[in-house]
Amino acid sequence: MESSPEMQALIRLTPEERTLMRTPGKRLNIARKRPEETPKPLDDFFTQGYPQFNFVASASPESQWKRLALFEHWSPGSHDYASARARFEAAYDDQFNTAIDGFFNHFVDFDYNPRAEAKAEFERLRQRKGWFDDGQKNLDCWYKWAEYRRARVEFFDAFRDDFSCFFGSGDDVRDWVFLCDVLRVKPTPRTIEHCKTALGSYYVNIYDLYEHVRSKEPLLYHNTVAELSVYSRDDNKLYPLESAKTTCMKFLLRKFVGVQGMRWDDWGRKLVTEEEYNRSKVIMRNLGEIARRRAGSQIRGLMRS
Repeated sequence: MESSPEMQALIRLTPEERTLMRTPGKRLNIARKRPEETPKPLDDFFTQGYPQFNFVASASPESQWKRLALFEHWSPGSHDYASARARFEAAYDDQFNTAIDGFFNHFVDFDYNPRAEAKAEFERLRQRKGWFDDGQKNLDCWYKWAEYRRARVEFFDAFRDDFSCFFGSGDDVRDWVFLCDVLRVKPTPRTIEHCKTALGSYYVNIYDLYEHVRSKEPLLYHNTVAELSVYSRDDNKLYPLESAKTTCMKFLLRKFVGVQGMRWDDWGRKLVTEEEYNRSKVIMRNLGEIARRRAGSQIRGLMRS
């Protein structure tokens, strides 16, 4: 999913322009300074390079590439296939180059759709990898558990990096003013404390806010923290506070997603009570010990043979 024209313009500002934008009384009108339409090299690769091909912009790029190869009757070992594939990959890298894109691109066997919501794509990746199965308590479950935890941390880190790129670190008042502008806070506050006070009555999910800036998806507002908590849990749109590093993220999560008396389970999938967490922890620790003993015995058997 490509960034919105406003965010592309912000990312492309020079250091001098960024300094000017952060100078009181000298804020730039980014939308007026940059072209309205953000260049889309990958879309141009399909629409301009192969005008007879029925390009579907909402589909994943990899699925569109496979359809194009069939449409043009390219065999994988042919010169035409290799040449077009090189141009396709170059255009893809130019159009989709965020930290989230980089995370998903590591999974070469996963048909990642950068135009879809990042959290939804992570859930689809989890299902594709079979990263856990409710009620399954065996060694295969333990290995999947460890693999999932590692991927989950990497996804949260990539999301944090992209979020920080959009909204800044929160150390500057203009980061907070931009956040207020995105949430359409009127009148726009001009100090950090006033921004925090105004934002206290706005309840939005952090993933929805990210997608709103990233691709201009409509932003869903909630009336209360309780309503937002139900929505976030039901749609599996939770983000752990311990992964947040910037002031803006911590403020949003503490204000909007915090749930008293609960914590993440070992899968990182849902919030559970302390008793449920401790019971699950014992089970997974026992499975991990069995797995280590089995691996050690296999190694000793290979050394004796």
